[in-house]
Amino acid sequence: MKNSTKNTRKNDLKQTRNVIARQTLPRRALGAPPLPTKGTNLYQTNDDIANDYDHLTPPNYPIAYKARKWFFCGLQLFIDESVLVPRFETEELVNVIASIAKQSHYAGVRRTTDPHILDLCTGSGCIAVALAVSLRAKAKQSRPQITASDISADALKVARKNARAHKVKIKFIQSDLFNNSSFCNLQSAFDVIVCNPPYIKTAEIGKFDKSILHEPALALDGGADGLEFYRRIIADAPKYIAPGGLLFFEVGDKAQALDVKTLLQTAGFCDITITGNHIVHCKTAL
Repeated sequence: MKNSTKNTRKNDLKQTRNVIARQTLPRRALGAPPLPTKGTNLYQTNDDIANDYDHLTPPNYPIAYKARKWFFCGLQLFIDESVLVPRFETEELVNVIASIAKQSHYAGVRRTTDPHILDLCTGSGCIAVALAVSLRAKAKQSRPQITASDISADALKVARKNARAHKVKIKFIQSDLFNNSSFCNLQSAFDVIVCNPPYIKTAEIGKFDKSILHEPALALDGGADGLEFYRRIIADAPKYIAPGGLLFFEVGDKAQALDVKTLLQTAGFCDITITGNHIVHCKTAL
């Protein structure tokens, strides 16, 4: 039985390495200075973390929680059980937004040198922090403003810690999406709204890899059809996004992307694009 458990752990680690091998984008891609070379006490990749903590981590328990650290877009973040472990797919979302941001200060949105970005359901702050680092490195005359919100006070503690660690200025708001009085003064304020919301169907959460059961249900449960948060955000986003502003979502798969596209079309959004299987973005009317 012990040998069987050991072999299972080896297989799990091998699968982990196959995934996290893709999760180590060079920091230079975000314009950040390189991490110290080997020989220091700092980790450089998620593979390094997995190697050191795998034997200390119970089966089916996320290594990031045991290590209290994980890399995202080349940035080492603090992670604990109050937030989701950042995924590779979310790095793709950051890359798409950063790529658009390089195009003449959000050309086609509103003409501004100080774009304002809102990250809803920020969790660990991985999206907000990675965007702040990327845009800080690329900005010359512009001074992007980033706001990040989450319903969880514990998650916001983690996000603030990560912002401090990477020396980026982000305004944090505790809120159930837009349901905080702070948003009353932010109508039409945002050039970009991005969200990686809970999107798993309630009945399907237990069908995923057992490690997901250790992650906060609040950040996973997207309601009966997985679309609850998309509906709420799509209904309220037009009040807070500038004319011609951009709305970005991460989704679970291509089928869900098509469902979200239909919701956006019905709400009157335009230029709806599905990138890969996990990103949907669109524009508000000018």
